[in-house]
Amino acid sequence: MAEDDGRRVRYLADFGRPVGGPAAGRARVLCHETDVYLAGGTEFVYVYDREGKRLQAVYRFPDQVWHLELLALQRELYVLCARNGIFRLPLDRPTRSGATLPRDSETREAAAGVAAVGPEARVLADPALCAFAVLAADGGGLVTLAPGPATWTLSLFELPLPAPGPRPPTPAGRVVFPAAGGDPRKPPAPRSLPVLCCVSPPGGAGGPRPTEALWGLLSGGSGAAAAVLCGLPDGRLCRVALPAPPAPGDPVRLLHRLEEPVAFVGALRTAGPGGPGLDCVVAVGHGGRVTALRAGEAGVPELRDYRLPGPVLCAACGAGSRLYVGTRSDLAAVDLAAGAGGRPPGPGEVGDPPAGLPPVLAPAGLRICGAVTLAVSAGAPEGEVELLALSVEGRLMICRLGPGESGGPEETRPARGTVARSGQRIRDLLSGIGNVSERERSLKKAEEQRNRALAGLNEALNVSCALLGGPRDPRPIGCTIRAAWTPPGALAAVCVLHNAGAFGLDRGWTLCVRLVPAARPLDGGPPGPATYSVPLGPLAPGGRREVTLPLAPDPGRPPALPVTVSCSLFYGLGAGPGPADPAPGREGVCLPLGRHSVDILQCLRFPGPAPAPAPGPAPDPVDAFLGGARAEPLVARSAPPSVATLKVSSRLLRDALRDRSPLCCGTLRWLLAENGAADAVRTRAVSAVRAAAPDGNDVHLLVREVAVTELCPEGPVAAVEIRMESSTLANLCRLHHAVVQRFRVRTASVMDGAGRGPGPPPLRLHPLRQIHSNHEMLLKEVRTLRDHPGREDDAGAAAERLLRLYGQLRDPSLILL
Repeated sequence: MAEDDGRRVRYLADFGRPVGGPAAGRARVLCHETDVYLAGGTEFVYVYDREGKRLQAVYRFPDQVWHLELLALQRELYVLCARNGIFRLPLDRPTRSGATLPRDSETREAAAGVAAVGPEARVLADPALCAFAVLAADGGGLVTLAPGPATWTLSLFELPLPAPGPRPPTPAGRVVFPAAGGDPRKPPAPRSLPVLCCVSPPGGAGGPRPTEALWGLLSGGSGAAAAVLCGLPDGRLCRVALPAPPAPGDPVRLLHRLEEPVAFVGALRTAGPGGPGLDCVVAVGHGGRVTALRAGEAGVPELRDYRLPGPVLCAACGAGSRLYVGTRSDLAAVDLAAGAGGRPPGPGEVGDPPAGLPPVLAPAGLRICGAVTLAVSAGAPEGEVELLALSVEGRLMICRLGPGESGGPEETRPARGTVARSGQRIRDLLSGIGNVSERERSLKKAEEQRNRALAGLNEALNVSCALLGGPRDPRPIGCTIRAAWTPPGALAAVCVLHNAGAFGLDRGWTLCVRLVPAARPLDGGPPGPATYSVPLGPLAPGGRREVTLPLAPDPGRPPALPVTVSCSLFYGLGAGPGPADPAPGREGVCLPLGRHSVDILQCLRFPGPAPAPAPGPAPDPVDAFLGGARAEPLVARSAPPSVATLKVSSRLLRDALRDRSPLCCGTLRWLLAENGAADAVRTRAVSAVRAAAPDGNDVHLLVREVAVTELCPEGPVAAVEIRMESSTLANLCRLHHAVVQRFRVRTASVMDGAGRGPGPPPLRLHPLRQIHSNHEMLLKEVRTLRDHPGREDDAGAAAERLLRLYGQLRDPSLILL
């Protein structure tokens, strides 16, 4: 029932602006008697009592609510939840709280008593559903629409749907038709949802009742039980016949192409008051295009295209020939009555206005801005129209339109000659002032959002130019990586992003870190890379942001070192103001910052004793030695350590290190320079160190000066030998790889400079050939043992022989000159 306070526009309640604005949600408002059912674009559905001016109930769904349909006789509300399916909500639940609606949006749901809707209320568990409609007001059936690989699937289910069970309900009818321009490799992901409108035969019960001419135009004489009008995001307006039993012919017919996503589909009566039924189908596009299809005399179709100001946020059909269209700036009423666009009869002229759709539409502004959803109430007094709308700010309002102001040009409205009408006109003007004020606030906020978006794009362009300027230009934004042990005892990568440029990073920027292990862990764990996205928020020039990420996929499992850490900046170009999500398919700008390798030298812990092992059965000694598992101390001491050595010319090391300290101490300090826990190495003159690897086993590093006597005819060559020892073969491999990489990467420029200076001393070829021949024999024996392991009882002897061969291969007599 309408509030009789004389005001033309009345605000009932404030439900808060949905996150991201109206484009992020699918708002919907329904009205039955004094109850209003509302979804504001979030996961909440509200039940508001207009008569008591209070919020009766709040229902929370697992995800965003896309659509609502009400079966008034059954007192049931059907709700489409994104990526979950359709839920059935009985409205006679004893969970209504009767709380008054608070002004604070954060405490609104708590004050009303939120009722969580779980899987037990889901009647159609199809995550692909994106639209549905009720076939008739009395619950004759439920029509659903779901996208597929380059197709759309329209299904008809009989009501009532069975209770949730292990088997989904079987549809009474199903039609599959192609999606225009669809990619067969992936289902369509439209920015806007499709819309449905169900039309029953003229003699059917409930629902829009068309004229015989319009029904013949829609059904095509196929004997269908219902016709479903589908407005698709690709701009097509299709008619799908749902036969029962199956009817001959193609059930899908293309009625028109709007060339823009369809926002609304409905039916009107253009024949004037008291006409036989609905004789016109109207479709409204998001950009403002309006298409009207009317069944004229003798069933001759009449199709007209119109253009209204856009973009269109919502639309609704009135009880007669009025169409109401809402944009950000105004809510307009247009009249599609037959002959409304022609010349009206002049004074003294007799006759009906010319039949047919009007050639042009003359929208009448109602001075209501920013309506994101609209519904026409059925409880308005005769001669008046009552509209329920939800504004972009989340305010539920009711608009009462008197005779002559629900559509048509301003000059065709009757004059107001009485004092009562003059007072009503004054009240309308005062209400219009409030609407203009709200429109001004809405436009101001829209302008601020556009300015922020442009500022963000300008910032992204400046940062992109600075980072992609070339290798010679200093990079204003960089990311450094170091390994660290967190308090629970887990190994982590600490990424420090520093902004040394002149531009700040505002909201919308995300730091993306990708961790790629070198190989599959020897204990059988998952080898796959891990990607982390960290929203940065405001990062001013000169600011720093530190992020700690786990290096191992499982806290109880050591990582498969070395791990490559790749950092990049991502700026999302989506519509929402929330944090960017650099998921596949998301539009944005990705700027690489660099790559870094975290190896075992950065992850050693000092001092070296391994932590006490967990109680349990002792592992096999061979498995513990090869796999790097935590072995019992007695087992670790009983197995001989595996050794690898690397000899480097002393002259080359002095040129690379440029350190005045003793050569052995400087070499060890250089190898552990990136380890934050090696304070004892940096503060004391030591040439040997014992540490604990990430898996808890001991490793030993020893640096000493040696003389290589057999390779050079001129005499011994001064060298430094780096000796690596470990009780497990896996740690020795990681350690040897890390040391070799240090010399390969970090001394490349020194080696190039040495190549332009005095050359290396002459070498004897015979010892080199002998070393090469010995290695070839060792490798041949390794291949033999690998290809022909022998009997099962000889496995232990073969493993011991392989270990000895590995030790000989990792202790060559060569030197890096």
